[in-house]
Amino acid sequence: FGDGYEVSTLSAYEWHDRFTRENTDASPNLMAHSEYGDTAWQVSEQLELRGNWSESEAGEGSWLLGLYYLQEDLDVNNFFDAPIQGFGEDLSQLYSQKTRYFAPYAYSEYNLNLGCKFLPCDFTLTTGIRYNWEFTSFDTHVCSFSGNNCNFFALRKDSDDRAWSGVGAEISLAWNFRE
Repeated sequence: FGDGYEVSTLSAYEWHDRFTRENTDASPNLMAHSEYGDTAWQVSEQLELRGNWSESEAGEGSWLLGLYYLQEDLDVNNFFDAPIQGFGEDLSQLYSQKTRYFAPYAYSEYNLNLGCKFLPCDFTLTTGIRYNWEFTSFDTHVCSFSGNNCNFFALRKDSDDRAWSGVGAEISLAWNFRE
């Protein structure tokens, strides 16, 4: 639109719901088995605005401004049967992980024409900067069973939330050598 500006967007959604039963002891008799179940979904959006630098005697180039967002949730429910029926305890493992990620960024590429007389001097100046922010939460609940009752002495319940952020940048000057 306008004077050579371009807007692009990329939206995505993905999900799955899985259940797997495994014969853990790998024998003809089902003595120990495990069940793995998880549900996950993810949504992301990328929005970019592109344009060109004004052409001058020094050269020409293009630039890009963008935003990226990602959100994903994972819920897991695993069950591990006692190794030998009647001995030991069954184990239940529940956990969930939630991630939120956001990144604004800018990128530029400029082809320099320095007008050298004796050497080819075709250079490309590339610059970019990106700010990254991520938040992840993780909750887990592990319980062993004797019969149908949760053994609270073997119970493990944890939760952890973390946020990270940082800036990444690049600058390079490439000499596009020609014979």
